[in-house]
Amino acid sequence: MNKNTLKVLEWEKITRELAGFSTSETGRQRCLETEIFSDENTIKRELKLTSEARFLMDRAAFPPISGIRNTYEAINLAKVGQALNNSELVAIGKNLQTTARVKSFFSRHKEETPLICEVSEGLSEDAGLEKAILEIFDESENMLDSATRELKSLTLSLKNQSENLKDRMNRFTNSSEISTYLQNPVYTIRNDRYVVPVRVENKAHVPGIVHDISSSGATVFIEPQSMVELNNRIKETELKIDAEKKRILSELSARVGQKAYYLNLNLDLLTEIDFICAKAGYSISINATEPEISPEKEISIKNARHPLLLKVVEKVVPNDIELGKDYQIMLITGPNTGGKTVVLKTMGICMLMARAGLHIPADEAVIYPFLKIFADIGDEQSLIQSLSTFSGHIRNIIGILENTDENTLILLDEIGAGTDPMEGTALAEALMEDIRKKGAFALVTTHFSELKALAYTMEGYYNASVEFDTETLSPTYRLIMGIPGKSNAISIAGNLGLATNIVEEAKHNYLNKKDPTGKVLEGLQDTQQKLSKDAREIEEKKHSIEELELNYNKEIEKIKSEKKQIISVYRKKFDTAYFQAREKIDSILEDVRKTKDEKTARSSLSRLGKTISEARKLGLEETEKLEPGQEPVNWDEIKPGDPVFIKSLGKDGVLESLPDKNNNVQIEIGVLKTKVKKDDIFRAKSGKKQEKPPASRKGFMLDRKNISNTLDLRGQTAEEALLKVDYFLDEAHLANLSPVCIIHGHGTGKLRREIREHLKKSPYVKKFRPGKEGEGGDGVTLADLT
Repeated sequence: MNKNTLKVLEWEKITRELAGFSTSETGRQRCLETEIFSDENTIKRELKLTSEARFLMDRAAFPPISGIRNTYEAINLAKVGQALNNSELVAIGKNLQTTARVKSFFSRHKEETPLICEVSEGLSEDAGLEKAILEIFDESENMLDSATRELKSLTLSLKNQSENLKDRMNRFTNSSEISTYLQNPVYTIRNDRYVVPVRVENKAHVPGIVHDISSSGATVFIEPQSMVELNNRIKETELKIDAEKKRILSELSARVGQKAYYLNLNLDLLTEIDFICAKAGYSISINATEPEISPEKEISIKNARHPLLLKVVEKVVPNDIELGKDYQIMLITGPNTGGKTVVLKTMGICMLMARAGLHIPADEAVIYPFLKIFADIGDEQSLIQSLSTFSGHIRNIIGILENTDENTLILLDEIGAGTDPMEGTALAEALMEDIRKKGAFALVTTHFSELKALAYTMEGYYNASVEFDTETLSPTYRLIMGIPGKSNAISIAGNLGLATNIVEEAKHNYLNKKDPTGKVLEGLQDTQQKLSKDAREIEEKKHSIEELELNYNKEIEKIKSEKKQIISVYRKKFDTAYFQAREKIDSILEDVRKTKDEKTARSSLSRLGKTISEARKLGLEETEKLEPGQEPVNWDEIKPGDPVFIKSLGKDGVLESLPDKNNNVQIEIGVLKTKVKKDDIFRAKSGKKQEKPPASRKGFMLDRKNISNTLDLRGQTAEEALLKVDYFLDEAHLANLSPVCIIHGHGTGKLRREIREHLKKSPYVKKFRPGKEGEGGDGVTLADLT
């Protein structure tokens, strides 16, 4: 990548901001050295890695990468046989601990982060070495006395020896024969030896070894002769402890050296994962998005923002930038300080970020990763070479054009500026034409009005401008595609305080020139400003409508939820009413069983219908739906004698009368006549007219010819089967059928147990038994009715 391009686009500032999101020294260095890739597949992979990490972070799942230590130097020292110190070994142990955590974390998130998981799978865990290191050091990285048995024994011995020596020294300093010669009755340490402070004139009275003299010369520090042997033993033990610690460090260092390759590789991979997570963190901080890498030479960025401005400007104006679909060169015109250069830098930095695998600060983006990116932006004047601003720019552009081909994107700021306008215009046009002919693409800013006509007279050029508010006389920093702009230098000068009479004279001179471009651009600018205002109002209304729609959908969901709750409440109420109704029905059936006369049966049937209707009133209408094939009755067409279906009884019958004022109708079921509610009547499923039973028939009895004494329940659920058993027993009892056969099959035995338990409670059943061998065996139950 061209160094001058990186400099003028301030790439180093981007990498420094990125480094702020790293958690380790090696990760920060990796961020500062962020590579700008050329291979399209590599770019796509790097972008996906960033997206995977951001996916986790957006969901508050943060990889456990903190605490990575830079152990490259220590590992390489161990590799050549050098013993490491406590801190170096602890750092290696901590990295092994982080390695295990990171590998475990991404293995749990393999589905969401397949590429990062692929990186983490290269990590090598070594629980043995990790444990061997971390278990022998405390939080301050000091070796524990319990590191080995030998060290523990030596440490305990040193403690006992020290306590023994201190006790002896206390007795020595407090003895009457010695204390009078001491400066103070205490002991201290000099050169790691226990000594007593003796007045210099009394040193002959205290036999021993002199280790030190006070600065005043009045005190000598003597190791008593009787304590020399004890001091020697302590020193020997301390030397043994030091030797044991060195042995432990040397042994652990040797193990590290043996695993040097894998430990360095672990650090490489941990650093890479830290770098990936830093990219994701940076993406979140600038509200960036993953750009789509296009195989075609085109760029389309929606609501692009310069990442460096986001840190210093309260509200950055986003812009849509497009290039390459129908044109190669975009000419950007407009006022000074209007944002033209910012547009160039935004385009350039977004291209670099995408090629480096970074998300770009935009809402949407489609980008072709141009292999070469050149920029000539700002004042490149060289004071050392005594080149003018114009000369500096031309030298830079010459170098750019020498390396330009069809895979090049060029950013030129104020092309041809710094010289005579006519010559500058001609030179600028020639430079852009050379770029176009080479198949390259460019964003160019200019104040030369003549260049604006190229978009209308030649292929490959396109106009754009930065907007200027003629009411406030200030730039809006919005990029307007398709329309050239004017410099508005006169208006800006007036806004900066130039005398009004001078401003008005300048406007008069500008608008009365022979060249009509000024008036045309003035009109275009006013029209564009009005269109922009209208577009913003439409956008605001669109957002308002979207918000209303969102609130509406929320209310609908709330209503649906409340409806479900209400239905649930009604279901519970109906269940309660249903069980109460069942108790009444059992009572009614008991009456029928005892009396068996027609009058009681009709009365019971009426009570039964009334009980079911009362239960339905508690909310069944809200939860029940018509069964397939059930059609409501058309009361304008139906007439007495037509077949109907009574839903509450689950029976077909014959309509005897039309609804009365209470919406009751009389129906006939067999020899029974009863009244039911109009809403309980539906068209008969068969559609055939039922024949009335012979009038000569006396007594209440169902026709036994139409009733089978066998009920087959195989394949039914227990709940369905028990309902059918009740209905079957009702009919069989009324028809004086006995015994009856209930076929339930063998299966798991659950249905058989439920049915037989139910028969025990039935008022109709006198006794029951399983079938014999010729009757179906235990797969049937035969019941004698009362």
